[in-house]
Amino acid sequence: AARAYSSSSKVEARKFFVGGNWKCNGSVAQTKELVSMLNQCTLTTDTEVVICPSQVHLQSVKSGLRTDVAVGAQDVWHQGNGAFTGETSAEMLTDMGLEWVIVGHSERRGKGESDAEVAAKAKYALDKGLKVIACCGEPLESRESGK
Repeated sequence: AARAYSSSSKVEARKFFVGGNWKCNGSVAQTKELVSMLNQCTLTTDTEVVICPSQVHLQSVKSGLRTDVAVGAQDVWHQGNGAFTGETSAEMLTDMGLEWVIVGHSERRGKGESDAEVAAKAKYALDKGLKVIACCGEPLESRESGK
């Protein structure tokens, strides 16, 4: 199904976007401390803040975090629920109340994830109502070597 886009005469100001990928880090205690710090900080309404903890901490972070900081996942499966050991579906993420997901991170691409897989993940996530942070950069080593 084709996606329809429309425009209106009202132009909305773009928000500044700050995203934090926690990667494969964070104990239960560290996660509680980070959530506490975020809950106490001052944010402006013109900044959108999204944090992406590791999958095992998603639910506790989402349930303990203030509502003006969004929580996203670090990856998503390109199909629905089923017999896909170790994968996380978009349906699972939206069921938890998550709004965002990262796809195509260079670390995943380094393990062989192709552009086609990244595109399939992004499409599926968008179709299921998630917002996508699509990574299209390269690893630091490649950048610094001029490749």
